[in-house]
Amino acid sequence: LGSCNFFAYQFKHHVGTVVREAELSGLNTTSGAASGGGEGLISSARDVRTFTSIVAGSELVNGQGGVWPQLYYALRCGDALAAESIVKQYTAANNNNNNSNGDDSFSEVDPAVLHIISQLVELQQDQQTIFGDSTNGNTRSPRQVEKS
Repeated sequence: LGSCNFFAYQFKHHVGTVVREAELSGLNTTSGAASGGGEGLISSARDVRTFTSIVAGSELVNGQGGVWPQLYYALRCGDALAAESIVKQYTAANNNNNNSNGDDSFSEVDPAVLHIISQLVELQQDQQTIFGDSTNGNTRSPRQVEKS
C-alpha cells in the first residue's frame, strides 16, 4: 500500500499545483465550478473540480459527464473525502434542479456508488489518502470493507 499511497499523494500534489498555477496566471478557475460552484466543498474537492475543468474542459464538468470525471480524479488522488463532498454537492444540485430542464447530466448517482464511497471514507478516516500513511512506517491496522 505504500506505493499506492505515494502515487495518490503525488497526483494530489500535482492537482493542487496545476490549480495554484492557473490561479496565479489569472485563469478564471471558477468557470469550471459546476452546479453551484465550489460552495459546500472541502478544499481538496474544490481543487479536484477546478482541475477537472482545466484538463477536461468546463463543458464536461458543467454538462455531459457531470460528476463522473470529478469522482475519477478525486479517487485518483486517493481522497474519498473529496469524492464524498463532490457527490453530496452534486446530489443536492440534482435535488434542487429536479431535472426541470430535461438535462440528463443531472442523472441520479447510483446508491451502490454512494455506498462504496462511504466505505472508502471510513477507511480513510483522518489520513491524506485512502491508502493510509504507510510510507513512514505509520501504518494502520488492516480493515475490511463491509460486505453488502
